[in-house]
Amino acid sequence: LDWVCRLPPPPPPAIVPTNDLEFDGSTYFFIGLRAGQELTFQEADSTCRESRGNLVTVETETEHTDAVQALVQRFFRENPDYSNMQFWAGYRGIDNIFVAIDGSSTEHLR
Repeated sequence: LDWVCRLPPPPPPAIVPTNDLEFDGSTYFFIGLRAGQELTFQEADSTCRESRGNLVTVETETEHTDAVQALVQRFFRENPDYSNMQFWAGYRGIDNIFVAIDGSSTEHLR
């Protein structure tokens, strides 16, 4: 008599670290990327502050395209198995409006 076994799906491959990106005197990088160990907003914010930084808030279109978007695209290019991964940024949604947690303007987001 033969039998059929079902194995769980294999774990995703390890996340490939994405190099830091320098833009306009600031350094942009990912912190705490580990599959299955996602951070809450508060944990991510706290971790950034412990590194003397803050969750990113985008102040200009150039910063968005040349820094943040470029870094995120590089991450997904190097880690295609994590195409559904989401990242925290330094904004809170209040009444369907983005509010920057550092008090910076969000006019360019509208």
